[in-house]
Formats: sequence, C-alpha cells, structure tokens
Amino acid sequence: MLVPNQERIERRMIFSVTEEVKRYDGMAFAGESPRRIFEVASSQGYATWIAAVRSKYQIGSEGNAGFSRVDKEYRDAISGLQMKRSLGVMICFVAWLIPMSAFYAIGAGVDWIKRGARDIQE
Repeated sequence: MLVPNQERIERRMIFSVTEEVKRYDGMAFAGESPRRIFEVASSQGYATWIAAVRSKYQIGSEGNAGFSRVDKEYRDAISGLQMKRSLGVMICFVAWLIPMSAFYAIGAGVDWIKRGARDIQE
C-alpha cells in the first residue's frame, strides 16, 4: 500500500481525463463504471483513447490547457515512480527495524537484570 505502482498512476490519469471531459460535458461518462472506463482506455492505448474521447465529446482547442496539465502530471508521476518505490521500501525497512531493535534491547536488558540477580544470590 505504501509503494506506488504504475497501475495506480494510470488510473489517476484516466480519471483526471474523465474529470476534464466532464468540465465540457457534464453528462460525459454517465452510467459507465470506473472499471470499464479503465479497461477500455488501457485496451485502446491512452493516447488513442484520449483522442477518441476528445472527438466524441467535441472538445476542441479550448481543452488543450487542461489535457496538457493532465499529461504533464502523468509524465511527472511516471518519471518519479522508481524513486518513490525505493523510498517506500526504505520506509518499510526502517518501520520493521525500529521495533525489532527495541525488542532486542528489551531482551538484552532483561538478560542483564537476570545475570545481575544471579550474581547477587551467589
């Protein structure tokens, strides 16, 4: 869950495109399931799907700024994916290492107390 993947980024991009289309046609994608929209977009290819959606809902050059923004966000997210994944793995490792170190320290402390109590009794 902490580690981002390409499918999540693609889903976010597709739904950003659908929101951009809804700005021009409020009833766009009405009654369509998000899963079906994602399946159609990934089967056609994203560039082809976006072009088809723009022509279907007659979004001309006035939509260029919004679609360019979505494209830039998508490319930025994909380019930083490897770094985000590496950071997620490191966070998980540190989140595991800290409690394990604490348990080891507690065990060492209990053992030190036991050895001290035995030395006093002898």
